[in-house]
Amino acid sequence: GIDLSARQIEANRSQWEPISQQLTELGGVAPEPRWVTGDSANVATLAPGKYDFILCCPPYYDLEVYSDQAGELSVMPYPKFLDTYMSIFRACLAMLKQDRFLTIVISDIRNKQDPNGAYRGFLAANVAIMKRLGVELYNDAVLINAAGSLPLRTGKQFDATRKLGRGHQNVLVFLKGDARKATAACRIDEDRSHFAQAP
Repeated sequence: GIDLSARQIEANRSQWEPISQQLTELGGVAPEPRWVTGDSANVATLAPGKYDFILCCPPYYDLEVYSDQAGELSVMPYPKFLDTYMSIFRACLAMLKQDRFLTIVISDIRNKQDPNGAYRGFLAANVAIMKRLGVELYNDAVLINAAGSLPLRTGKQFDATRKLGRGHQNVLVFLKGDARKATAACRIDEDRSHFAQAP
């Protein structure tokens, strides 16, 4: 995992500890993740190699500004953000083995400069970028977020503008190569007895 923020990397490590402990208690094993602090634009240098699967949850542009560090995607003008975003995925796809899947967890974002706050179409932009890079959208799923205070926060917003609160993210799965070969590559180990099972 690569992140520009050392603080986020530390949070990831802290979250991993109880997960690892729980897996051990259930008799399962999992390789410990390796997190790298750095700019994903340098992915080929930070994490060289060939990979069987890529999973990422990139910044949702300016929905949240993470830092003022050089290379921070969330503070770039939107066209530059998309160009940088595409160059990062170009490098990632070069590191992804043939006949494999790449998954992006993403959400659409509203344009803060638009007087009506219309969506930017970030989901469509992701699909278009990946198509330009030679991979196709293969699966699309919805990840439901915990509602939390969302209904309370969006009541006034909905009354004033009919904007819905966004309580989900999209999981976009892209295919590099042949679907059947990519599926076969996911079945290297049919013996799943070493995976943790829920009690």
